[in-house]
Parts: sequence; C-alpha cells; structure tokens
Amino acid sequence: EGHKLVLENLKFTTASLKSNGTVVSSPINVSASPQVIFTSDTLGSSDTISVEYMLTVPPTQEPGDYSANLTYTVSSL
Repeated sequence: EGHKLVLENLKFTTASLKSNGTVVSSPINVSASPQVIFTSDTLGSSDTISVEYMLTVPPTQEPGDYSANLTYTVSSL
C-alpha cells in the first residue's frame, strides 16, 4: 500500500491553450472530492488544458515509495 501523503501538501493549477474558458490560476489543494479544473466558455468551445501539480515534501516526511491514482471526468455543469 505504501505511505500516505497529506493532501494539503499537493496543490495544482490548470492552464488552457486557447484561453476560452476558466482555469485554476492560483494553486489550490488537491481534494479527495470532485473538483472543477476547467470550465469552458459560454459556447462550450473546445480547448486543450494542462494540469501542473506541486508537491511540498516536509522535512519530517517518511522516506519511501508513494503512488496516487487521479481520475478525470468530463461533464456538463
């Protein structure tokens, strides 16, 4: 099973190639609950998005192997 990370130590931002929609421009904490990472414009135009993750490893973090599973779902709001 491996070691567990504190979710507050893992943050993300998103960016869009065409800049038509709304992105997460300031880092926010990853959550175990569903989160909106991008909202398209009012026309529902297509876009290409990227997600950047930032992990803060505190000095007290236990060394070892860590893993995670992320699920992305495309849906209408």
